[in-house]
Amino acid sequence: MNTIFSEKNKEILIIDKFKYRFHKMLANDVERWSCTNKTCKCYFKRSGSVLLENESNLTNHCHEPDSSELLKRQSIRNNLKRKATEDITLRPATLIHSQINRDGVDDLTTDDITCIRRG
Repeated sequence: MNTIFSEKNKEILIIDKFKYRFHKMLANDVERWSCTNKTCKCYFKRSGSVLLENESNLTNHCHEPDSSELLKRQSIRNNLKRKATEDITLRPATLIHSQINRDGVDDLTTDDITCIRRG
C-alpha cells in the first residue's frame, strides 16, 4: 500500500495499482475508502492502518488497473506542484530536473516529461 497526494493535497492510497480516495468516516473510527474511478463500486474499510478484510470489496473493479508509469508520473507531477507553490523563486525546469534526479527515475519518456510540464 503506497500513499500519494492528489492535486488538492488529499491522500490517495494505491493498492494493487488501483487508487482509492477517502470517502467517509464510519462508526468506531473506521474509514471507508472508495476507488477514484467514479463508475467503480470498489471500496475498503480500515481502522487505523489495518485493512478490515471481511468488510472490503477490493477485487470487483469495472476497469483495468493504472499502469506503474502513470502512477509514477502523477506522483512526480503532484509533488512538483506542491513544491512550486512553496518556493515560487525556482524555475519550473529546475524543479523538474531536481525531482527526477531525486527520485532516480530513468524510464520517463519525453511524453511523460511533457505531461509533467503541462500539469
